[in-house]
Amino acid sequence: MANLGKVLLVDDDEASSFLGVRLLRRMKAAEEIALAGNGHDALILLKKTAYNLVLLDLNMPVMNGLELLEALKQLQESKGIAIPIIVVLTSSASAEDRETAESYSTVKGYLSRPITEDKVNYLIRLVTEGAK
Repeated sequence: MANLGKVLLVDDDEASSFLGVRLLRRMKAAEEIALAGNGHDALILLKKTAYNLVLLDLNMPVMNGLELLEALKQLQESKGIAIPIIVVLTSSASAEDRETAESYSTVKGYLSRPITEDKVNYLIRLVTEGAK
């Protein structure tokens, strides 16, 4: 079965992160899973490691998801850093948040929490089709 490769899950909600990691492992859907509790920590990880997919919450302390998307856009433009596929995985119901997130070319999907098997299967299709 195809999988997601290296995944970075960026979420300050420990319960959601725990459940997401547990589901990805149970489904054998990722080779490696890294966690970041905010956009700042995620940015540090993204500068060091190439990920295939970033699952990004929007509402976090320190640096939120939209601020991370902007920082990644700036890095991509100024230093040519490759940005992985980003899928927003959030509890935000804000239409404005969704429109803003989807305005970034690296955002390839917008899913509501919680993560489910169907959503993981969607992500696998997205990543494998994006790799072609």
